[in-house]
Amino acid sequence: MARVLIALLVSLVGAPATFAQTAPPTEQSIREVMDRAYGYLLSATPLQPINGDTGAAATLDNMPKNVALAKTTMPLNTYESGVVYSGALRVAQATGDPRYLTYVKDRLTGLARMAAHMKTNYPTATFDTYPSSVSGSLNTMKRMLFPQSLDDSGAMSLR
Repeated sequence: MARVLIALLVSLVGAPATFAQTAPPTEQSIREVMDRAYGYLLSATPLQPINGDTGAAATLDNMPKNVALAKTTMPLNTYESGVVYSGALRVAQATGDPRYLTYVKDRLTGLARMAAHMKTNYPTATFDTYPSSVSGSLNTMKRMLFPQSLDDSGAMSLR
């Protein structure tokens, strides 16, 4: 999904003048765009643990043995996600807006807790023996714990 968004952004860069900005940006117009982007991030990337075997909802405080992530519009544990987290940290630093720092802290803390939980429950697991999930392999902690390429959370790997 992140690749689709990147393709959309690239296509808009080369779009006709109908998308051209007609006035210089103001602090208010920039804040409006940032607020829309933040709202989208919240709706597209909720941290939703599930039971990897059944798909039943779970919480970070009550994780099943095989915890995984529910499918979301944008994945939370990929290389692209790491780039988004890095950008959000820079926005927090540049604007002083704590929402962006909280966004990153909540997701990374949750992912770290889920990964630690899985390491505890499957201490001898390897990339090949890691348990599967009903939500698909992209939504497990497998690629964070056993990255095989930069796309496997290379911008934020826990290893």
